[in-house]
Amino acid sequence: MVRRELYSVGGTKMIEGTPAKLRSGAWGVRIENSDEFEILPGDMVKIVTRAGKTWETTIGKVVWSNEKVTLATTINRKGKNRA
Repeated sequence: MVRRELYSVGGTKMIEGTPAKLRSGAWGVRIENSDEFEILPGDMVKIVTRAGKTWETTIGKVVWSNEKVTLATTINRKGKNRA
């Protein structure tokens, strides 16, 4: 399992996650939870695929969470829901 962590881009702390298929059938993000941060709508996230492709996006809505993982929708830069 890959360790996820906060990293800084231009002074903004970002969270790292992986793409996840949500129950709705849309794509979102899976983030491993940490005591260092709480996942909230509007948070910036860096998504990293297994193949190494990366992109930055924004958390739209947290759809599910437990003590280990959070699943959330994402919003693209134009404000449209990506997942």
